[in-house]
Amino acid sequence: MGKYIYLGLATIFFFFLEFRKPFFTRKLNIKKNLNNFLLTLSSLLIIKLTSYMGLFSLWSDLIPSIGIEIKNMSALPRVGLTIIILDFCIYWQHRFFHLSSFLFKLHIPHHTDEELNVSSALRFHPSEIFLSAFYKLFIVNLIGISFTDYALYEVILTSFALFNHSNIKIPERINDFLEYFFITPTLHYVHHINESKLMNMNFGNIFNIWDRLFGTYLNWKTLDLGHLKQGVKNYPQKNFSSLLFLKKDQ
Repeated sequence: MGKYIYLGLATIFFFFLEFRKPFFTRKLNIKKNLNNFLLTLSSLLIIKLTSYMGLFSLWSDLIPSIGIEIKNMSALPRVGLTIIILDFCIYWQHRFFHLSSFLFKLHIPHHTDEELNVSSALRFHPSEIFLSAFYKLFIVNLIGISFTDYALYEVILTSFALFNHSNIKIPERINDFLEYFFITPTLHYVHHINESKLMNMNFGNIFNIWDRLFGTYLNWKTLDLGHLKQGVKNYPQKNFSSLLFLKKDQ
């Protein structure tokens, strides 16, 4: 319950920042924001149902350990290593959802948002959230990450997702400093531009080192963001039914 309260409060906080200091000046799109929240509620329902059925526990029992028990390390290196390893794994999860045509079909609702804002961080199809949960559980059990440390990572991941999807204007010096290490809203904006080449850049979630190492980093300052559109070309999804059933608007 605490995680969901935090999610709600953090979302409100970033909405407030968007209102006070927007990067792009836009009208409030109530229907879009509501659809994104409804999609998240659908995902939470699926996750709760899956957990109630015991499928997560069954999956965890099937995963062998490779003998690395990170949870037995002392606190600081244990937490640090957990965050780094999981962020690396989620970077590749994100890339695989773009590389596979089947997985991208599940991921496409996240990209059809044509005006990125904090609610866009919640715009994931339940099937993607479902598969991601099993993937992360596999990593957690494989290398012996404690569920407390995993929960902490989820809070940090959620915080960064809300942050780097938000339409907020960060002072230039602060933004430049953050971009030495982290994914910022301007860096992630590039990933949501409706051109295939740009959509396959800046996959990172927390740290941008993975993009730098694997050749998917692109400095947003090389682009004219004000003249580039977001979304997916010829694939409008402005209705909740279209998002939920993975189809274009009729």
